[in-house]
Amino acid sequence: MPSGIYHRTQEQIKKAMINLAKGRGEEARKKATEKLIKIASDPAWRNKVSDATKRAMWKPEIRKRHLRGLKRAFKKFGINFRGGNGQIPVRVVRRLARVLEPKGFIREFVIPTKYGHNTPGIPNNYKVDFGNPQKKMAIEVDGPSHHSPERQELDKKKTKILEDLGWSVLRIKQ
Repeated sequence: MPSGIYHRTQEQIKKAMINLAKGRGEEARKKATEKLIKIASDPAWRNKVSDATKRAMWKPEIRKRHLRGLKRAFKKFGINFRGGNGQIPVRVVRRLARVLEPKGFIREFVIPTKYGHNTPGIPNNYKVDFGNPQKKMAIEVDGPSHHSPERQELDKKKTKILEDLGWSVLRIKQ
C-alpha cells in the first residue's frame, strides 16, 4: 500500500488494506467522494492538511515522490505542474540563470518587506525568481499559473510592494 506523506496508525492501515482487498465499486467511490467533499469543506481541516504537506515537502524523499506524481499527472492530464518555489526550475528559468547569475542575479532571492506581521495581507518577505541586491532589480518569470485574474492581482500587489521598497521589477510572460 502506498504510504503517502501523512502518518497513518496501524488501525488505519489495516482498514485501508481491507478496503483495497474488497475492490472499489461505483457505489464505494461515490460514498468516498461525498465523505471527502464534506470533510474538505472544513477550513480547519484544510489548514491542517496544508501545514502537514508543507512540513513533509522539506523531506527530500517525499519531495521527489511528489514531483514524480506531478509528472505523471502532467502526462495524463496535460496540466503544467512544474515550476514554483523550491521546485526544479523549468527550462526557461534554467536558461535565464545561465545568463543572469554571472551578472549578479540570485535565483529565488528573498526580499524582506518592511511591513511584517503588523499589516494583514502582506508577507514578511517576497521571493523573486531572480534578484540582484546591488542593483535592486527583480526578475519574475510568469508561467501558465499566472494567467488567472486572481493570480494577476497578487502579482500586481507583489510588484507594487517591491517597487515601494525601491526595487525595479521586470516580469517575463511565458
